[in-house]
Amino acid sequence: MGFSDKAMASVMKKQVADGWAVYTYNLGGVPLQEKFFYSEAEADAYRLQQYALVRAEERR
Repeated sequence: MGFSDKAMASVMKKQVADGWAVYTYNLGGVPLQEKFFYSEAEADAYRLQQYALVRAEERR
């Protein structure tokens, strides 16, 4: 089993000065996507949604 040259998709949440940021890497051919939220709950919900897309992309 070999490694592919395709960059792995991932998602992370980080606390920033006035809220939360969710970063999605290498999803759908886009190297970096960033979305800001004031609410941690909204950030968590979005992160889970993005995580499902990351998992789907890993299966390709």
